[in-house]
Parts: sequence; structure tokens; C-alpha cells
Amino acid sequence: MKKIFLAISVLISGIMASHAQKVWTLEDCIEYALTNNIDVKQQMLSIKNGEETLLQSKLVLLPDLNGYASHGYNWGQTIDQYTNEFATARVRSNNFYLSSQFTIFNGLQQMNQIRKNEMDLMATKYSVDKFMDDVSMNIAAAYLQILYYGELKRVAEAQLDITQQQVDRTQKMVEAGTLARGDLLLIEAQLATEELIATKEVGQPINLEGTDLKITLVDESTVYYLEGRVPEGVQVGDVAQYFNAEGRNCFCVVSWTGNEVEWFKGHDLSYQEVATGFNLPVSQPLTMGLENSGGGSWFQANPNLIKVVVAATMLVVIAFGAKSIVSGGSRRAASVPLQTVKLPAAAPKDGTTVSLRGVGYVVGGHAAAEIATAKHRYQQHEYWLKSEDGKEALLIYGFKPGQKTWTLFTPVAPPTAMSPAIAAAKTPGQTVQLELHQVQVREMFQASARPGQDGNPAVFFGFTAEDAGIPFLVRWDAKAVSCYMGSPVASIDSSANSK
Repeated sequence: MKKIFLAISVLISGIMASHAQKVWTLEDCIEYALTNNIDVKQQMLSIKNGEETLLQSKLVLLPDLNGYASHGYNWGQTIDQYTNEFATARVRSNNFYLSSQFTIFNGLQQMNQIRKNEMDLMATKYSVDKFMDDVSMNIAAAYLQILYYGELKRVAEAQLDITQQQVDRTQKMVEAGTLARGDLLLIEAQLATEELIATKEVGQPINLEGTDLKITLVDESTVYYLEGRVPEGVQVGDVAQYFNAEGRNCFCVVSWTGNEVEWFKGHDLSYQEVATGFNLPVSQPLTMGLENSGGGSWFQANPNLIKVVVAATMLVVIAFGAKSIVSGGSRRAASVPLQTVKLPAAAPKDGTTVSLRGVGYVVGGHAAAEIATAKHRYQQHEYWLKSEDGKEALLIYGFKPGQKTWTLFTPVAPPTAMSPAIAAAKTPGQTVQLELHQVQVREMFQASARPGQDGNPAVFFGFTAEDAGIPFLVRWDAKAVSCYMGSPVASIDSSANSK
């Protein structure tokens, strides 16, 4: 939806600037975005910076030239610098200095530097071209989605007119005795469904079973991934329209596909209720760092999260049309034990300096992270590093379950179009382009780090990936996506650390 809002803002800005109505074509939208997008302008400046750097490296080959000149007068008794005798008359002197130097040979360093700057400039241009292509693709996708929703609205309105005519026709036939009243009720139900589809918008009031609510979200849900037994007819790509409605003490989700409409009422749940339902230890808050320092359960202090959890559960039911989650009676899932890993004695300490793969890093902090996947719950240790030139890195002990080795992860640029929502939609087996690597997603996970990098418990999500045996790590929270490329390192000796 962010892409749609971006395209809408572009259209609105253009209309306000011109003070006149204008039909924006796809080419107009793309051209406007490439001309006015701040990120694109920054990318273009990086090309100019590369060109200046290349020119500077070429000018270094030229000899330098330094000149100096002076003109002086002396009065009174002084030494004539030309005769080395005392003189009382005025003495005038002139000095001139000229020098030049250039490098004859220094191991072809300057020539290689020029070639490097040329390659850097070429890489920057390709990166900018890719960035502009990504912007164009995002605008095109948003533009087509706007057209798609516009067509859906027009189709819904046209279908509403047709159904209304059918209701009028059926009404007359029922009054004439040609059709039973049940036929009229069916067509009226269809009309109500189509009115629901065609008219609901965010902020609109609605009354459900006598409860006054306000619509807070209108969207659609898509089945991205199926695992295990699913109801017959459910396929990847199935789409259901829905909206959320909230009142003072009520939260509802209304969903529809075709002529079928379902609505569900949500309730806030305490942590104890959730723990009992999912067979979790009542004494600990989900082992995911969701503590509440003010007392009470974290869920009780954050009722909005429970609404999200309940809504997500309802949407799963809507998407799959399931009447029961587990067939054959009620049963509780067994708790997966946490597989811990103990740090070696030579593990680095906070504030020390370690040398990894020829680069010196300062250890900025350490956290024990709990990783939960579809099959495992295990512990790994993370160290936040920063090199002398300010580059950040991540050192992990126990990257895989039971693994007692170190892996150094250095940042790589995430794809321009990858948002947390797009990253979360990835599934095992899919491929993702990370800079020059086409990586394959291996496993999705949820993690909590105690403490987080800011000192507080941190909860985030991610997936692991590989390319030709090279491990990759992609993590995100609600705001941003971070990508890393890993490489194994030897065991860290305490002698490598220094204050």
C-alpha cells in the first residue's frame, strides 16, 4: 500500500503545482519521480563525485609547478649582499624561485588508481541505472494497482446496478406469484454483499449487531505459502477482501470472497489465556523479550498487540475457510525445548579490539539471542562490531543450531524495493538478489536479543539464505531491513584482544 500512496502523492503534487486537472500517464508519473525524487538526485551526485575523483587521479600524473619572487629595499647601514661590504646607500634586491617535480615511476600505483576509479565510476553508473529502474518499476506497479482498484470499483458499481435491477425484477415476479419469496431473499443478500464491496472506506461508520463501529482499514489478504494439510480448494494466490472496524470495546474483521461474507468479533486476551491455549509456561512471557517493567504481563500492558494477534488468527481462518484447526479433537502442541550454546573462554569482551580477517574491530556490545524457526528453538551469541573507519559488522557464535563456530557478517545493500512487508512475504526456496549474489532463502525465523543494541530487549524477524555455500542473513523490524553476508572465522584468541 505504501507504493500506492507514493503514486497518489505524486499525482496530487503535480495537480497542486499546475493548479489544473491533468490526466497523468504512466510515463508522466515515472518522469516526475525520476526528476524530483531526492534519492535519485543523491544517486546522480554520486556519479558526479566519481567523475571528479577520476579526474583528480588523472591530474596527479601531471608535474606540479611552484614559483616564488620577492623584491626588497634596504635603507641605512646594512651589508650589501652582493659585495659583502657595509653600505649606507639604498640597496635593492630581487629574488626569484621556480621548481617543478613529478613522479617518474612508483610501481604503477597511479595508473592502477586511475583504473580503479574508472571501475568505481562504472559501477556507480550501473548502480544508479538499477536504482532508477527500481524506482520506475515501483511507480509502474503502484500505477497499475491504482488502475486495478479503480476498475474493481467500477465493476462493483456496475454489478451493483445490475443486481438492483434483478432485485426489482424478482420483487415483481414474487408479487405476481411466479417466484417464491426465498428467491427474493437470495438476490437481496447478494445485493447487500455487493453494496458492502462497493461502498466501504476508511473512517466510514458501520453498525454490526447493534454496535457502532468505525472502519479503520480496508485491504485484501493473499495466501502466500501453504504448509501441511489445507482445506480443499485453497491455493497459493487466493485473495480475500476485508476491512477492520473498531469501537470503544470491540474489534471486528469483515471478509468476503465472491458472494460469501464472514465477520468475526475480537476480544483482548490476557497472557495467561494465551499461555494456556498454546501450552506455554505461564511464569515466563513467551521467552521473546516481551517484558513489562511496570508490572503485569506484557500483553496486558499492550492490548493493541493482542488485537493484531486475534485479527491475524481470524484472517487465517478466513483465508483457509477452516472450521477447526486440528481435526480429531482438541490437543495442545508440545513445547519445543531451547537448545543453548555456551561461549568459549576466549570470547571477546565489550570494549576490546579484535582482528578478524585483517580488519580491526571494536566490540560495542553482546547479546544472547533466541531464534525460533518452524523446526528449532536455539540460542546464538551476537557481538556488535565497528571498525576503525566506522564500518559496522556482526559477529555470531552458533549461527546454526548446535554450531560452535564463529561467523562474521558484514552489511550488504538490501534491494531498493525490499520493505519489511516484502521481506516477510518471502518463502523458503525463493531467490533474492543481494548486490552481485542471487541467494536462495533457506529458513524463516523470529528472534529476540537480550539486551538489544539499545540496551532493551529487541524482537525482530528474518530469514537465512545461501549462495554457493556463502551464508547470508536478512533481518527486519517494523521500520527497516538489514542484509549481511557471512564468512567463517577461526576461533578468537584472548591474545587478539587489547584495550
